[in-house]
Amino acid sequence: MGEFKGEFAPFVVLAFFLSFNILLLVHGQLLPIVSDHGENISQIKTYIVHVLKPEGSNFLGAEDLENWHKSFLPNTTLDTGEPRLLFSYKEAISGFAARLTPEEVRDMEKMDGFLRANPSKALHLQTTYTHDFLNLSTSFGVWSTSNSFYGEGIIIGVLDTGIYMPHPSFDDTGMPPRPAGWNVSCYLQTPCNDKVIGGIDKAIQDGVHILQMSFGLPPLYLPISLDEDDVAIATYSAMHKGIFPCTAAGNSGPDPETLSHAAPWDMVIGATTTDRRISRATVTLGNGTQFHGESAYQPNMVTDKFLPLVFPGSNGRFRQLYCLNNSLNGIDVRDKIVMCDVGNLDNIEKIILFQTLHPTAKDHLGGTIFDIRPSPALAYFSSRGLVRYNGNNVKLDVTAPGVNILSAWPVEVGLFLSGLKIKPFNFESGTSMATPHVSGIVALIMSKLKNDNKRQWSTSEIQSALITTTDTFDLDGKPIYDEATLSGSANILQRGAGQVNVMNAMDPGLALQH
Repeated sequence: MGEFKGEFAPFVVLAFFLSFNILLLVHGQLLPIVSDHGENISQIKTYIVHVLKPEGSNFLGAEDLENWHKSFLPNTTLDTGEPRLLFSYKEAISGFAARLTPEEVRDMEKMDGFLRANPSKALHLQTTYTHDFLNLSTSFGVWSTSNSFYGEGIIIGVLDTGIYMPHPSFDDTGMPPRPAGWNVSCYLQTPCNDKVIGGIDKAIQDGVHILQMSFGLPPLYLPISLDEDDVAIATYSAMHKGIFPCTAAGNSGPDPETLSHAAPWDMVIGATTTDRRISRATVTLGNGTQFHGESAYQPNMVTDKFLPLVFPGSNGRFRQLYCLNNSLNGIDVRDKIVMCDVGNLDNIEKIILFQTLHPTAKDHLGGTIFDIRPSPALAYFSSRGLVRYNGNNVKLDVTAPGVNILSAWPVEVGLFLSGLKIKPFNFESGTSMATPHVSGIVALIMSKLKNDNKRQWSTSEIQSALITTTDTFDLDGKPIYDEATLSGSANILQRGAGQVNVMNAMDPGLALQH
């Protein structure tokens, strides 16, 4: 997703950029100086530098703290004139983000007060019926009485791709005044963790109650220890200030040990399905075999005729297997049904076995249907535990709806764009869609305690209430099903404690403090 400008005002924007490195081979060109570890010691990188807090730091102003951080730098600007210091953190961590070379970092290690420096890493984003599915609106749900509460006065700091301000989902008409103590911020930045920590730092200063973080590192780039996880250190600071961190587990399942977050104080959330299918889509092969799925696409013209069936991925090429952009160039797909691999290997194999000289198929689109079983089921893509860099901890806390969630979208969606200035929505799947459900539930818990004039729970008590009251069985009383196994139930490493149960979490009976 690219970066939107103009009226697009995010809290934190995590934009994906394609970096094209152009290598010019020039005769006689000098090679860069490289250390024994194979790194370019003159290459400027962004580092997150952790330092000891100076004495009396709680009384230092922003300028004094910034000067303290600048004292660790070789100078204040690069040769290009750009400032070295990017962020001077006050709340999330004790330290700063700066542009440095590996050699300069090694020189900094000799200075008093220095703790460690970690290279900044790119983070990846890991989307309505779900309030009914979670029993919020039923006759016995949280919103069933005249004194219902909706999270009034609770502030959720959203760290995601941002928001498109004119969209009706963000229209504040009729909303009460903003809560006292909230210093509202829109924080426009790019997707590396030094900026994310800056967002967390600003959120702490702004007085949010909950952090909702729909991003994380891909498994190959996970840190090997918590002290190298700068975001976890930042959320630790937030947690100590009473802010509840909700984080997306990641979309790197079904392989084990693929969680994007694993700090004990973070609420790590996986994704499950609901019992709704937005539009029943049925593909019928020429031999009568049927496959059921769903589709939000409603064509203007439909045909009941069998059409030729083509499978570009039969040559084994990755891009054609998944029908990626421009991968079908040179392949005759006009007026044909094109099969692409989206992970359901069982159905793919069945269709491939339908080998005839001229295979055909037709599709039929129906309406939205409910009461699909099994439900909830653990989503195929949802990342799993253990946690290899955190002492093999059993992590992944809970799951929540995260498949085909209708959400606000900044651009018009579809094959035939109308050009009208509409306010579009889109169906999205991912643990990024599950995370807002849990952050919303946490807001309801905080709101209920406030309305009942009860003591606010600590972050660990809320985490305990959510984890100890989950559902491990589906709507039919069977163990929660794992889409990846095709036959078995999900275990604790795959679905965590289970599916969040809002009503139970409101009154857990026992909440643990740690």
